[in-house]
Amino acid sequence: MKRLAPRLFMNRTDAAILVLRAAALYAFFQAFGYLPMYAAILLSTSWRAASQSADFLLYFFLPASWLALGAFLFVRSRNLAALLLPPPDLAADDAPPVHPVGLASAAFAVIGLAVVLYALPHLLKAGFSVALIGPLHDRELRFDAVKPEMLGLGAQVVLGFLLFLKARAFATVWWRKQAPPAPKAPPEV
Repeated sequence: MKRLAPRLFMNRTDAAILVLRAAALYAFFQAFGYLPMYAAILLSTSWRAASQSADFLLYFFLPASWLALGAFLFVRSRNLAALLLPPPDLAADDAPPVHPVGLASAAFAVIGLAVVLYALPHLLKAGFSVALIGPLHDRELRFDAVKPEMLGLGAQVVLGFLLFLKARAFATVWWRKQAPPAPKAPPEV
């Protein structure tokens, strides 16, 4: 039985698939930020009253569209990579191949940084909108109103920061999942 050697380098199709899946991961992070708002709506009002409001429909549409986009990019990444890349005879292959763990590490770090850079200003804006209100009672009411948004944005900042700091670990796990399993040795008789 011929043993399959693990690939040590990524070809351009693998790199395109990785970029598309990283974009899918970014879309999933964006959808994740709306979950605390749903919890607040469901806990504060009944489901029927909440589902009939225009705000609820908007809050439902935004994360659902992010989740749909992320799922589409993740599932169809191989087909999309083939559509996005030029045919091999037109592509220049002069550059030396890049090791996939290094490329995946950079991709995860960029996505983590993008998530942090998107969520942090919104989190600070929500925090300042609460802190700048004068009377304590009004501040508490405003905090209760923006608490779900702040929780979602805070989770995005923390998860994005972890993705940025631990990009190499995520890339290593990703690469191990890509390598074919080693063939089992035949049983000894």
